[in-house]
Amino acid sequence: MSTSAVGYPPPPWHTHGNGAGAGYVVPAATIALPQGFKPMTLLGRTMGVLSYIEYLPPSPLSYRELIWMPAMVRWHRGGRGYWVQKMYVDDEASLAAGRELWALPKSLARFERDGDRVHMTAEDGTVMRLRMSGRGPRKRISSKVTTLQHRSGRAVRFGCSFLGDVQLGRLDVEHFDAGDDSWLSFERARRAPASAGLLHGFETTMHAPTMGPTR
Repeated sequence: MSTSAVGYPPPPWHTHGNGAGAGYVVPAATIALPQGFKPMTLLGRTMGVLSYIEYLPPSPLSYRELIWMPAMVRWHRGGRGYWVQKMYVDDEASLAAGRELWALPKSLARFERDGDRVHMTAEDGTVMRLRMSGRGPRKRISSKVTTLQHRSGRAVRFGCSFLGDVQLGRLDVEHFDAGDDSWLSFERARRAPASAGLLHGFETTMHAPTMGPTR
């Protein structure tokens, strides 16, 4: 497989790993979206997702990732998907690919894993400590995830196909310090009940980006 000048492979990426995610109820007024995007809301609120993922061999790149997606959004020229506000990785090739291919706002961070706890310290000053726990049986699930980002007046669509074992559980934020004021949507959000789960042995296909029409 050929790589770019900065060392990341071209899409599609066929990845493997584990992770955890939790849903949040987010006040729409706290989300500063790019021009042309509107949140999908109910009574002034939207559903956000915080997730932690570990990409493991034989993935094209092996790295860890923390993602905050405060809303499902619509692009005014058509299309919808989750909007990623914050995204941290511990691999420079993943950082470059995310920014250059999918317009994802990736920043570098350091992750330390100790059993069911993960401690992240980011270059922008953000610090977060998570604790993951699962309960009950695992269920094999296939799904698709789409994100929409903004670049030069256009929507950049990222599509991901998912297959993995999902287990009910918790993803608790035990400590959080924001590195800047762009975390307002997370600080004002509240956990959605019974909305967390652990991902075991997943396989994903990260597809090439598609571009929406200009505004």
